[in-house]
Amino acid sequence: MGAALKTKVRSIGNSNGIILSTEILNFLNATTGDELELVCEDGMLHIIPVTQSLDELIASVPEGKSLTELATGSAKGDEY
Repeated sequence: MGAALKTKVRSIGNSNGIILSTEILNFLNATTGDELELVCEDGMLHIIPVTQSLDELIASVPEGKSLTELATGSAKGDEY
């Protein structure tokens, strides 16, 4: 995606917002419910997906849920 896309500011409840098209979400590798960081700089809005470290992901697993390894079979190539 090298071209700029346009959208309009819309009224959403008591607030204003913009709708992100599927094309933009795919470009960001984001989906509904994902956290995005919005940075305003030099008159531009940058939308950056928030990523988590492995430690943060593990810490977010609900208590009582298993974090055991899952057997996937023997290696078929160079996936070491």
